[in-house]
Amino acid sequence: MWGLFLFYLRGLKFELASPDHISPEMKEKIGNLSFQSYRPVKKNILVIGPVPGKKYSEITFPILSPESCC
Repeated sequence: MWGLFLFYLRGLKFELASPDHISPEMKEKIGNLSFQSYRPVKKNILVIGPVPGKKYSEITFPILSPESCC
């Protein structure tokens, strides 16, 4: 099992999608992975895991772009 961090630039207004903003197709791609902000003040850092390497050779991230989140 592995964990994963995703960093994106602070000035960009991307954010983690809430469960009600994730389509059924996206939920299927995400599987049972858990996504959360590293800290409330560090929303540009996401923690993902646990990630079983053999099952997840590709990962889909539920992130909203600035146009859809703000």
